[in-house]
Amino acid sequence: MVRPISAQTFRTAASASLANADNLYMEAKLLADHGHMSRAAALAVIGLEEFAKAVAYAVAAIFPEKSQGIRDRLIKHDVKHWVANVFEGAQIVTDDWPLIAFQESGYWPSAKEVLSEIFVALVRSGLDGLIPNRQKAKAHRQMMKSENRQFIPTPYVKDAAFCVDIENGEVLSPSRVNRFAASEIAGLSWYLKYARPLLDLLSDDGRWKNFTEEIRVRAKS
Repeated sequence: MVRPISAQTFRTAASASLANADNLYMEAKLLADHGHMSRAAALAVIGLEEFAKAVAYAVAAIFPEKSQGIRDRLIKHDVKHWVANVFEGAQIVTDDWPLIAFQESGYWPSAKEVLSEIFVALVRSGLDGLIPNRQKAKAHRQMMKSENRQFIPTPYVKDAAFCVDIENGEVLSPSRVNRFAASEIAGLSWYLKYARPLLDLLSDDGRWKNFTEEIRVRAKS
C-alpha cells in the first residue's frame, strides 16, 4: 500500500519548489543578459512549472486529506501550466480587493493578506479545479490550440530550446524560440512577486499554522 504523504512533506516540497523557481528565474535572467536566449526561455518555463508545483503543494499541505495522488498529476506539463493559469485567474479575480479594503478600513493590505485572498479564490473551486487530471488539462491545451492557430504550448518552448529538429524539410535550430525569452522571464517574475510571502509563511511554523487555519475556514464560507 502506498504511504500517504503528510502535510509536513507537502509543505517542505512547496518551500523547495518555490525556492527553486526563484533560482531558475535568476539563472534565466543571467543567461538572457549574456545572449543565450533559447536556454533562458527554457529555464523560465521550468521555473514556471516549479512555481506551479509550489502552489499545488502548498494547497495540499493545507488540505492533505484531499490531496493524495496530486504528485502523480503534477508530473504532467499540461497540469502544471493549468495550475499556473488558475493562479493567474485567482489574482485577477481578487485584483480589486486591496483598493476596496483600503476604502473600507483606511489601510493597504499587506502582501500576505493579498496572498490569502488569492489562495481562498484558488481553493473555492475545489482541488480538482486547481489540479486537474492529465486528460482534462490536455483537452484544455488542445482547445486553446484549435481556437488560436498561433497558440504555442509553453512546454514546446522548453523542449525546442535545446534541440535541432527537421520539419517539412526545414532544419530548425534552438534559436527559433529566442523570441519567447523576454516574455517567459517577465511572466515568471510576475508569478513570483505575488507568491513571495508564501516562502516566509512556509518557513515559520506559527505563521503557517495561522495561514492554514484561515484558508480552511474561509474556504467553507
